[in-house]
Amino acid sequence: MFVPDGCDRTAAELSPAEKDAVSHRGRALALLLPALRALA
Repeated sequence: MFVPDGCDRTAAELSPAEKDAVSHRGRALALLLPALRALA
């Protein structure tokens, strides 16, 4: 089981939004969005 740091539930119990907040992919996407918007 994977329990993210600062959480009291397993990753399977987290909502998609909560998973994105602790996910390296979610953090990368948050950093990428401003650059993508600048291209539009």
